[in-house]
Amino acid sequence: KIAKSDYKKGYIYQEKVLAPIDSIRQLLQKLIDRGYAIGIATGRPRTETIVPFETLGLLPYFDLNHVITASEVLKAEQMYPSLRPLGKPNPFTYIAAYLGNHETLYQDFATEQTNRFKREDITIVGDSLADLISAQKLGVQFIGTLTGLKGKKAAEELQNNGATNLVDTVLDIESYFV
Repeated sequence: KIAKSDYKKGYIYQEKVLAPIDSIRQLLQKLIDRGYAIGIATGRPRTETIVPFETLGLLPYFDLNHVITASEVLKAEQMYPSLRPLGKPNPFTYIAAYLGNHETLYQDFATEQTNRFKREDITIVGDSLADLISAQKLGVQFIGTLTGLKGKKAAEELQNNGATNLVDTVLDIESYFV
């Protein structure tokens, strides 16, 4: 018997948008036009990441090889259980997003996390303490957006842990990418 899903689309299709979509598209296109590559490193499962980005028309701005989610982290942990935990604040997610989603390199991403790239080439934009700690472990710039679960209340926590670049919304990051 096939289950029907005619009744509800589910929350995955009703993602809470943190800024006007057209403004987000414009920002992403400006960054791409300036030569920046944009990836995603998230603690959400892959479907919960891809579907909203696709539904909102944002997925074309990202190379799927540079989208790393909790699904890939879980797979890496299953492949290399002795290296657990690989989720944030372990930098694994960011390294895999930057260097590309290559399962054959997961062990390297987990064990060789320094000197894999020029630090000035990466900026982590995130909304959590785990994002900040990952950036610190990698020695890269961090921009904290106050749009996560804690909202503006996250500012104090992030600042107390060394964050200096905080913005109210993701749209405010543009000035950091000249």
